[in-house]
Amino acid sequence: MASAEETALLNFYNVQLEGIKKRLKLSIDQILYESDFTISDYGPLYDTLSYFHNLHPQFRVFATLPEIPKEIFLTLENLFPKKHYERLEPTIVYSPIYNYFELSSLEYFQHLGILLEKGIPDRIILMLPYVDFGNPLVWSILTHELSHAFEANLEIVENFAENFKPHSEDVIRRSKNWAREFCCDIIAIKLMGPSYLNAFLNFSFSIHPWYHTHSESHPHPYSRINYMSNYLKNSSLHSDSSIFYTDLYDQLYSLFSIEEERIQLAMKLEDLIDGLEQKISEINLLDIMKKESLSVIAILTEKLNSGIPLISSYRLTNIDEITKEKEEFLNSQYQPTIKEVEKYYNLLNLANEEPAEPTHILNASWDFRAKRFWDSFKEIFKDSSLSYEEKFINFAEYIDNFSYSIIKSLEISKIHSTFKPKEPK
Repeated sequence: MASAEETALLNFYNVQLEGIKKRLKLSIDQILYESDFTISDYGPLYDTLSYFHNLHPQFRVFATLPEIPKEIFLTLENLFPKKHYERLEPTIVYSPIYNYFELSSLEYFQHLGILLEKGIPDRIILMLPYVDFGNPLVWSILTHELSHAFEANLEIVENFAENFKPHSEDVIRRSKNWAREFCCDIIAIKLMGPSYLNAFLNFSFSIHPWYHTHSESHPHPYSRINYMSNYLKNSSLHSDSSIFYTDLYDQLYSLFSIEEERIQLAMKLEDLIDGLEQKISEINLLDIMKKESLSVIAILTEKLNSGIPLISSYRLTNIDEITKEKEEFLNSQYQPTIKEVEKYYNLLNLANEEPAEPTHILNASWDFRAKRFWDSFKEIFKDSSLSYEEKFINFAEYIDNFSYSIIKSLEISKIHSTFKPKEPK
């Protein structure tokens, strides 16, 4: 169901579209009114059609094909406390360029040269590269982008900037920009764990190393990766996949001898990051990614390793142990005590599978990918009976099937969670 904000924007969109349709019809009517056509008569029609087709994609907020996968929203909806997410719930829009970013609907339409009517509520828009709409492993990056809206609502950086030393406007502006990026990295890595670092690393691999540098708006990717890697290490949350991809990036970084130029900020970079971490620790973020999560992720990864494609749920207790204790209880010749009966029913509850969190599903999928994709690649490409084109098609199909199983796992875990009996209060 569309929210009030989206309904208002949709009404505005329809009004704009009706205006375009009228201009289109008038142009066509004018041409059809002529009895004899010449090449030049098609000029107004061509211009109007071009205008229509060029303008229509600008409203891709409501005209996205294929439809934005609903599982993206399932991944994001439980990350932030409900009172915050109700204000953050985003509209996700395809981006034709390979980049992720966040902006408001006001900024979005202003960028297109269209002024929204007064009174239309603002809306958070997350831009998703079209090429990644079916690649759930990189959706963790959207957590960082949504964190920009979260940070802005709480004014985390604006309040933290009071600690900056006096500097020029350029230095203060750059320091705030970098602080916002690190702030969102800190939130994303706390909520998504290694899956966010892996997604960020793979996004970085898609950009030529010579372009890996800082800017006025963003710190150097290596600084951000180094922080996230150290955070995972210090929190005992580093996974096999995040270690693998971080080592790979380090090799790439050293191979191209990229120099990280020192740049002036309003405080030391280390102090800036430490201060932001302290600020964020004061916010009651949901405790999703913690050390206990690693056992869940390991169980889900083992499912994938054993050939089970869906990892929407897990059971912490070994089913063989449960079955053994169950049989011992049922075959007992003695009258069970009340405590033994309670223990038996608690045992049966342990046999139930728990719905997996999207964070756990994505992290397990990354661990499986890091271990198995290279072996699968070699297995497919060693077949000498196939042409290279056929091998690439087979490998692409393998990747698509894996992505599909992740998406279905996200969907089924939501269904499982929705219909799971509620614990008595």
